[in-house]
Amino acid sequence: MSPQTSAPLDRTPLAILAGLVDRVLAPPLDLLDDLGATVLLAVQTAVWMIRPPYRWAQLLLALDFVGAGSTFIVGLVGLFTGMAFTVSTIVGFRQFSAEGMVGGVVALALARELAPVLAAVVVTARAGSTMASELGNMRVTEQIDAITTMG
Repeated sequence: MSPQTSAPLDRTPLAILAGLVDRVLAPPLDLLDDLGATVLLAVQTAVWMIRPPYRWAQLLLALDFVGAGSTFIVGLVGLFTGMAFTVSTIVGFRQFSAEGMVGGVVALALARELAPVLAAVVVTARAGSTMASELGNMRVTEQIDAITTMG
């Protein structure tokens, strides 16, 4: 049997100090790295937005699809959320004989808190899933590779 050889642990004061500095500075440096990547992405997006050729018709079609095309589903989700919220609220208000206040409370809660969040989630889900399926279809039919090849 041969004796096991292991490298001695580097426990010099300089190595301990370097490890401490690494542990202390790693989180702020990671945060700055993420912030820099986000700023770089925003700058690249702004540059690509103002770069010709301008496709105003495509922009208007996208705005129509994402915004106006989502109106029905946003309204439908808001309607059913309001109904469910009303049913759950009236149970609590009955304990205080304040059933007449349910409509105002639900309207305020939906308008101030729930409607913007629900609209954002529904629009994002609808438009995002459609765009993702379009990109997936383009990848399967090798359209993206063709565009990359053509430059």
